[in-house]
Amino acid sequence: DQTAKEQQIYWIVLDCAVDTILKRIQTKSARGLFETRKALCYYQQRFRHLSAHFGLPFIDTTQLTLEQVCDEVSDVVKKYSEYYQQYRRMGTQTLNYAFIQQCDVENKLYGIVNT
Repeated sequence: DQTAKEQQIYWIVLDCAVDTILKRIQTKSARGLFETRKALCYYQQRFRHLSAHFGLPFIDTTQLTLEQVCDEVSDVVKKYSEYYQQYRRMGTQTLNYAFIQQCDVENKLYGIVNT
């Protein structure tokens, strides 16, 4: 994915334990419609599914400070950008038996031993 100016777009899913989210939003003056335990559990599962389906990096922020989350996101963009596209290709939307067999380490080792 790229912007109109051909800059790389990085999609990253930030996750957090629902209890931690509820504690964090207690400091807000008003609670939003989607900030109930039921809604948060639903959206947590939905975004986890989207992360797997589209091959999006997933960062659990439950035990992280804001600065640590920024560092993790920065690492995905700066340190691991060459792996980002490979990770994206591993989403369940493109996952099939042939691709799984191609990436399977055991199959690769078996192929080396038998040649």
